[in-house]
Amino acid sequence: MHVPLTQVIYVGDGESDIPCFSLMNQEQGTAIALYKDSTPEEWGRKLKITQNQRVANLAPVDYSENSELMQSLTLAVEGLCKRIALQQLSVGE
Repeated sequence: MHVPLTQVIYVGDGESDIPCFSLMNQEQGTAIALYKDSTPEEWGRKLKITQNQRVANLAPVDYSENSELMQSLTLAVEGLCKRIALQQLSVGE
């Protein structure tokens, strides 16, 4: 099954994810980055994130129900669902 990158939510936590952050920005997907042992500012400086590698949100590693990460994922999924519904409505599906 083909999934357009505009419908992908990518979650990454380090330097090896930077190419994926770039691709998500280029293809208008959603990228969320996680940080563990630093502040958001330190994370960005350490990895030397550029403008085209930016992420939709940078959240601490916390998988609890009401964490910033879960709120970010919920909003990303809701936004994606609404975009898909709007596209389907416009083509009469």
